[in-house]
Amino acid sequence: MPKGSKGRHAPDVIFIRLSALGDVAMTLPFVYEVCRQNPSGRFLFVTTPFPSKLFIDKPENLRTVVFRKKEDRTLPFALRLHKMARGAEIVDLHAVPRTRWITLVLGLLGHHVTTLDKPRKARRRLLGRTPEPEVPRNLYVPRMTQLYRETLGRARFPYDGRAESLAKAETEKKIGLALFAQHEGKMLLPTQEEELVALLSQNFPDFEIRLYGANETYELERRRELAAPYPNASVASHAAFEDEVHEISSLTCMVSMDSANQHIARFLGVPVLSLWMQTHPAAGFLPFGMPEEDCIGANLECRPCSVYGNKPCRRRDWACKHRLDLEDVVRRIKALI
Repeated sequence: MPKGSKGRHAPDVIFIRLSALGDVAMTLPFVYEVCRQNPSGRFLFVTTPFPSKLFIDKPENLRTVVFRKKEDRTLPFALRLHKMARGAEIVDLHAVPRTRWITLVLGLLGHHVTTLDKPRKARRRLLGRTPEPEVPRNLYVPRMTQLYRETLGRARFPYDGRAESLAKAETEKKIGLALFAQHEGKMLLPTQEEELVALLSQNFPDFEIRLYGANETYELERRRELAAPYPNASVASHAAFEDEVHEISSLTCMVSMDSANQHIARFLGVPVLSLWMQTHPAAGFLPFGMPEEDCIGANLECRPCSVYGNKPCRRRDWACKHRLDLEDVVRRIKALI
């Protein structure tokens, strides 16, 4: 194994995935398995501060390196990685300009680099399809989880392609509900949020309904407002994100929008039912190990009209939200649990 700075042994492999939270969660079943299959190797995972808190129960030969976007400059950071891990294999699981600059520098310094090949053309074909309610299977974009698997398979270290969720914590009678997302196109209407909390609270009286989201003022106050009318509804507001992740691992199931919470829950081995509005599983962001049958969305000719849920509604009426059958959520949860 090559030597690093100050005579210490260098890691064999450096993975890079800076954001987003859900994407980092999607990589972890594969990264953890690579580490397990190479127990004598040493591995670094470069990410930003918040996603670095996802790394629970990680293999002993894996550690994280935090990249702070507002503080760390690309060239000095790349040189720092080189000093930490001379000759290490580099795996870019992000493939954005910042990571490409980092890996370019590392490549010039003699590292072998393997880079994720993003399906940009396939996504454009999906969004530009002939309007029809059902998305043809031939327009489905390869799943990101599959692309992560393939990228690791192309790198220069032993890996047989296997991956699995973490062992689930002991199950408690709690149903998680994550109503928030980064973009409007992935969120229910306020009246639908109220209806869904009421449906879950009334149909599952023996379960605690736990509302998850950021501890920012609006989201926290909104969750408290939604939970207040129901004795079995409560708000998750952990001071430490790591504590929230551990709690999610104990849920009976998670109901989530197309957001990071579904990816986190699946990584933790929790059954997930997800609601999709402007976006669609056909764009490739289905969580690890999750069947498409556990996704709920309205069949519309215009859907998906966005890969990330950050576009204006083409119809201007948000039919993808109004036509969701929230009663179906209750039926599907009963099947899950």
